[in-house]
Amino acid sequence: MNLKDIVDRTYNVGEEAFTEALKYLEYFKFNKGDILIKQDEVCKYLFVIGEGVLRNFVINKEGEDHTRWFAEDGDLFTSLLSFKNGEPSIASVEALCNGFGWKIPIDKAWFLLNKHRDWSLWAVHLFSDGLAVMERRYKYLGVGDAYTRFCNMYKWRRAEVIIHIPLQHIASYLGVTPQSVSRFRRKFIREQ
Repeated sequence: MNLKDIVDRTYNVGEEAFTEALKYLEYFKFNKGDILIKQDEVCKYLFVIGEGVLRNFVINKEGEDHTRWFAEDGDLFTSLLSFKNGEPSIASVEALCNGFGWKIPIDKAWFLLNKHRDWSLWAVHLFSDGLAVMERRYKYLGVGDAYTRFCNMYKWRRAEVIIHIPLQHIASYLGVTPQSVSRFRRKFIREQ
């Protein structure tokens, strides 16, 4: 995806503000398995995904891996605790396939937010959209049986994205076993 199109999906940032941001944005590539944000470390960037699929996960005290969300082309992510307060991230973000994106140091992002009204309004829209996504996630993935949650996940994500998500991560996200996800997939395909 084109960076300007990604930005304008949230709020149409003027040319001057966008051009200044380009001074600080760094294009980067990532590979399957790369960790872009590490749990218990301060995240130093705001990331924009041009192409790729990533997952956010936590390792609990028992060493268990729990997937919390997935991100895809055009999504933005960071650790909000790091972004707002300079605190360590409570989760990690891992690339599930090769891809590319852009990143901007958090201090430069704050500089742009304070300097340009367009970037401030963009951030308000971004965080409002993020809250709406969280509310929708709780509504559709926090209710119903596991199969209903699975079907809702498939309604939200494109097939091109889901094929990059390993079975165990979908299972972790839904709170079920990988065997259950296999059964859900077969049932889902039969019903289509």
